Amino acid sequence: MEHVALYRLYRPMNFDDIVEQEHAVSALRQSVLSGKIGHAYLFCGTRGTGKTSIAKVFSRAINCLHPVNGNPCNECEICKGVIDGSLLDVIEMDAASNNSVDNIRRICDEVMFMPAKAKYKVYIIDEVHMLSTGAFNALLKTLEEPPAHAVFLLATTEPHRIPATILSRCQRYDFRRIPSESIVKRLGYIAQKQNIAIEQDALSAIASIGDGALRDSISLLDQVSTTSNGKTITRDDILRITGIVDEAFLHQFASAILEGRAADLLPLCKELTMDGRDLIRFTLDLAQYFRNILVTQVSANPQALIESTSAAIAQMRDLGRRTDTATILFFITRLSDLAGELKWSPSARTSFEIMMLRLASRGNKIIPAVVPAKEAVAAPSPAPAPQAVAAPAAPAPSPAPVPVSEPKPEPKKEEPKPAPKAEEDVMPPPPVVDDLMTPPPAPDMDFMVPPPLPEDAPEEEDIPLPPPPPTVEELAHTQPSSPNLHRAFSSDHVNEGQRTNLAKAVKEPEVRAPQMPSDILMPDGVEAPKREAAPVSNLKQVMRHGNGDECDSARREFMDYLKVEHTFEYMYMGDSKVFWQDQTVWCIMPDSFAATINDVRDNAIIITQLLKICQKYEPALLHVRVATQKEYEASGNAPVKEESNQGNTRPDWVKAVEDVSEKNGITLTHVKDL
Repeated sequence: MEHVALYRLYRPMNFDDIVEQEHAVSALRQSVLSGKIGHAYLFCGTRGTGKTSIAKVFSRAINCLHPVNGNPCNECEICKGVIDGSLLDVIEMDAASNNSVDNIRRICDEVMFMPAKAKYKVYIIDEVHMLSTGAFNALLKTLEEPPAHAVFLLATTEPHRIPATILSRCQRYDFRRIPSESIVKRLGYIAQKQNIAIEQDALSAIASIGDGALRDSISLLDQVSTTSNGKTITRDDILRITGIVDEAFLHQFASAILEGRAADLLPLCKELTMDGRDLIRFTLDLAQYFRNILVTQVSANPQALIESTSAAIAQMRDLGRRTDTATILFFITRLSDLAGELKWSPSARTSFEIMMLRLASRGNKIIPAVVPAKEAVAAPSPAPAPQAVAAPAAPAPSPAPVPVSEPKPEPKKEEPKPAPKAEEDVMPPPPVVDDLMTPPPAPDMDFMVPPPLPEDAPEEEDIPLPPPPPTVEELAHTQPSSPNLHRAFSSDHVNEGQRTNLAKAVKEPEVRAPQMPSDILMPDGVEAPKREAAPVSNLKQVMRHGNGDECDSARREFMDYLKVEHTFEYMYMGDSKVFWQDQTVWCIMPDSFAATINDVRDNAIIITQLLKICQKYEPALLHVRVATQKEYEASGNAPVKEESNQGNTRPDWVKAVEDVSEKNGITLTHVKDL
């Protein structure tokens, strides 16, 4: 016997067999019962949701000789003729292969004839969005004023591609995705009818992979049933056949990325490749897993939005507590871009591994999961708590002692040891689960009661009074550490205005004029003219300051930071130059790294750290620009080389010598091209 696909064998034969889509089923059933049949219906929705099946049921129901509660009997001559395709009054056409104007014109010519046996002549046009513009125009007039015996049933997955003139002439029904519970129930019914031994977890896995499409789920059940060889189908069999990894592996992979364990990612990538998994599919599944983690962060009831087990959702919630939302959103974005890049990559495995390593290096490097705080407190060892457990906060400073007439004696309380000062670059430890679930302790109200005075405390009249505040005259003669404060308190200081960068921008740069050298030979008895200090423009001051030792120190500190925190960025930023000009920090990279320079520009962490390092040496810096050498030269910010003084123009010091020699009657000999 010829094998028939399960989705064809178990296609719904009446309205009662339709899974979900109650809004469309009830409306069409009522139209059959009332006899009010429209001339055009549009069924739109994702694949495998029952559009074509409900169109076939409806075509039989409106022509059935003995309908039962709006359902076709499937036993009369009309129903049997529609089922086996022998009835010419019900025509099913695929618009993907019959999309020309001639095909539609043939329908328009035939629709005028009365049906041969049935009551209505029904045209089922599947994938109607594939019709050409001319075909839609040819169908428009017939669809607007069809004969009374004609009914058009249009089905499509892309209703936005259908002209509005067609949409306005149809009764539209949008088919929704089928819930996983309904798919599992239908799959269990088919498996029971076909004597297929399959576990409930396997049915749930098939429904999850089907993503709301019942036909895809039934096709997958048909596929695994042919390869089971009579054995019970398990969840692992489904994952192995479809090339999808389980959630335990996804949790292990996501934890390695979030915790920055790049060394553990390569073995996981190798295991993924050796098992024959599809890297594009795994990338999308990993993005979906990070999406689920994001749901646990923002939703109070993630079980309603995540189709997974309670244990898997608990693992996702634990990862969500130890990271932030911005990091999860960044991972989802980059994984979505990677899925498109892998389609055109010459080596998908290499591109996948490089991106995973880069994500690990760019993650927030959360601290791995640790033992809960209760076990750490119960430990008898007096050693300090590990770094992952949150240290107690330092006690707030108590107010100054105030004399009290009758202080209440209280038992001495042991002051908690102050928390050790954490390093600046070390991230705070993650919150412990117990700390998150228990409410914060009530604030200590002991500071409201003044503490008792010690026994050897002086009497009230012996307590020295604080010194009086300094007067304005005394402050005027003091020199605070800040120069601005010194100017403010100084009485004889003349305020010349603060030299801001705006003043530099408004003021035109001074032009440096040639000056007379100090070692010029003057005639006897003639004084050499006084030499004034040559003015230097602000731009040259900044450029000279930017090329000095401070920029080299800033660059070395920045490269040390990249070497530790961003290893992959350090690989192609090691040859970059760092200097600043006015308020802008320039990071000039070689022209050979033009393809990867956008990764550096988009990395807010690196840009912020570079500005922070440079501001230690120049606090006025506000911006960071990353450019290649060619882009920097084309921007017009590169220093222009001074042109040599050539031609007939003489320097000022030569003119000064000529004036002195002419005034004193001294003969002066010029040397050509000196």
